[in-house]
Amino acid sequence: MDFFVTDLDSAKKQLHAHGATTPQHQPNDRARGLIVMLDPAGHPFCIAARR
Repeated sequence: MDFFVTDLDSAKKQLHAHGATTPQHQPNDRARGLIVMLDPAGHPFCIAARR
């Protein structure tokens, strides 16, 4: 599942506050505007920069 956000850093911070984590390995370069994250149960999802 992908979620599009206007500010990646802010969204990542908010998601971490709600228990999400960011795995060390990121299959896509962050410069491309995509971060893979895990929900508290360990399910992957992505946040992407809205263009």
